[in-house]
Amino acid sequence: MSPTEHERHELFLALERALGTEPARALMEQLPPRRWDDLATREDLRAIDREFVRIGQRFDAVDQRFEKIDQRFEHLDQRFDRIEGRMDVVEQHLVRIDERFVSLENRLLAEFRHEIITQNRLLFFSMVGAIFTAASLAFAAVRF
Repeated sequence: MSPTEHERHELFLALERALGTEPARALMEQLPPRRWDDLATREDLRAIDREFVRIGQRFDAVDQRFEKIDQRFEHLDQRFDRIEGRMDVVEQHLVRIDERFVSLENRLLAEFRHEIITQNRLLFFSMVGAIFTAASLAFAAVRF
């Protein structure tokens, strides 16, 4: 257990009475301000240095892993870029297909209109012909 400031002061006073002021001061300066086991030795500093080296190596390993992950992400980005390029081509094809469907729809509508108009004309003239035929027959029947 480390001595308190009061105990250190009492020790200094006892040494001062026994040895005198200067030798007591010199002796007290040789005592650590704390417990001896609280002081770091060179070996403690070397151990800390080795620990920092190990920590540095672990960080290097983590950095290498992050570099691998970055490479994987770059690879994925390249793949996504290629997929995006393919999707652009697919989109262009779909736009062309959509345009062809619109064109086909317009051609079919035009053809249907033409056929309906043609059938309506045929029906109209057939009806007119039938009415004239019926009227002619009625006049002929009334005349005879």
